[in-house]
Amino acid sequence: MTENLMDNWEIKMIPYATNDLERKVLNEGPESFAGSLCLGMLKAKYMKMHGITETKPGVYNADWKMEYIQLKGWENMSDGAKYLCTHTCSSSAMGMGNAQLKKELKAMKENAND
Repeated sequence: MTENLMDNWEIKMIPYATNDLERKVLNEGPESFAGSLCLGMLKAKYMKMHGITETKPGVYNADWKMEYIQLKGWENMSDGAKYLCTHTCSSSAMGMGNAQLKKELKAMKENAND
């Protein structure tokens, strides 16, 4: 995918704006500190909606768990995989399970590209 995950996020977020202020900030940019806070809140909402994480300032990555759910399909996942994708890793066993899911995700991506 050559498109950056956050390209034109402001335009893509307009249909989800709930009031005139949010639409104005998305269209014209912030005019004040409050507008900047509103824009930051909308950016965080967009990232959460699309499963995007920011590892460093300006470096965006798709959340691998969201990608796994989208590619595999929630109804096709085992109960263990559902648990691992919806909870944070708190033990070494869960870490190993996450590593296995990442390998499976990589294989699914490679098969999708073939």
